Amino acid sequence: MGRFLLFIALLMIVHINVADAAAKDLNVILVQSLQNQLQTCMAQNAELFKRTCKSGNNHTHDTVGSRPYPIAFHAGLRKDVKDLPSNYKLVFDDVYLNEGKAYDSHTGIFTCPTNGIYVFHWTILTFAGKYFLTDFMVNGHVVGRSHPNGATVSRAASSNVVQKLKKDDKVWIEPHRSNTGIFARSGWSFFSGYKL
Repeated sequence: MGRFLLFIALLMIVHINVADAAAKDLNVILVQSLQNQLQTCMAQNAELFKRTCKSGNNHTHDTVGSRPYPIAFHAGLRKDVKDLPSNYKLVFDDVYLNEGKAYDSHTGIFTCPTNGIYVFHWTILTFAGKYFLTDFMVNGHVVGRSHPNGATVSRAASSNVVQKLKKDDKVWIEPHRSNTGIFARSGWSFFSGYKL
């Protein structure tokens, strides 16, 4: 980059000297030569940039064409939830971040956009006398659990899952089983994830 800026500075100096009538012919030849070299240099750097973007060396991003983008989401409960049936997908509908648009705030499902290793985290707060057992689901299979139990005071429980996923795999949080007495507090319960 330093050589490129030096080259531009020299080009400007040569261009200014073109105004000198005595050296006009020589300067015109020099300017044309420098302009040709500049165009060649820019074309080579543009190709290098394209190759770097397409190589996928940045493991925190995926690419759409040659443009990298992150995959990450963070969402919370907009309303308190209670007494849910089993197999109910918990919908974290208050979305704070959804880079890559892989989390659906209407269904509560994260759909994996590309193969890779993903990290997920969820926190559930329940009130005193309540509880809320949760299962972390991947394509209908339990791969993680959490158990906030507010037997005597309000309690929160958090859990993490690191999972290798394939494109179009589905991930969500659901109650461990159907029970009355379960309760999750809005504003204190969250679900998030990102690709490593």
